[in-house]
Amino acid sequence: MESGLLTQLFSEAPSAERVASGSLSEGGLGLGEAPGDLFRTQPAVSVQIRGLESELGHQLFERRQRGVTLTPAGEIVRRRADAILGEIGALNAFLRELGL
Repeated sequence: MESGLLTQLFSEAPSAERVASGSLSEGGLGLGEAPGDLFRTQPAVSVQIRGLESELGHQLFERRQRGVTLTPAGEIVRRRADAILGEIGALNAFLRELGL
């Protein structure tokens, strides 16, 4: 599996942090309300999410009339993304401590 979209998600901190936090799905927040926080338009966010779902071969969000919720696969991806972002933050802090 190519990691193009996954790499793109993690290289763009605002969207990666937003998706990792689960805030796209908490409280039934609609995708139409999230794009401003992702610095993208609603259609661009939908395309990016569908692309990631296609790349991973799993539906990550259950789309409902009043918003979206994470599927079980989406919850796993969210938890893993959260852990990865935490590790990236720790690595950056460590490198700063070393003066690199």
